[in-house]
Amino acid sequence: MWKNKWRAKSAERVVQELKLLEDKEFKNIAISAVHSASTYIKSMFISHYSISDKDTESIVTEIDVQSENIIIDIIQKRFPEHGFITEE
Repeated sequence: MWKNKWRAKSAERVVQELKLLEDKEFKNIAISAVHSASTYIKSMFISHYSISDKDTESIVTEIDVQSENIIIDIIQKRFPEHGFITEE
């Protein structure tokens, strides 16, 4: 009985360790995605870009939309099963 209990704990630990690895990988990919989006934003900072009304009290630029798309595309390539809730 002791051995079975120990094996169950070991399996649980393996699952936890795999989750931690995936979380760490996701964090690294998310950081990379943000760096890519910020590079795009910086490159567009002094250029002309379109602005449109998002609703009655806010606006959205093409830079906002494209930087969001960059982040989503990078994350989806590695984690296609992830969903997104976005602002733009």
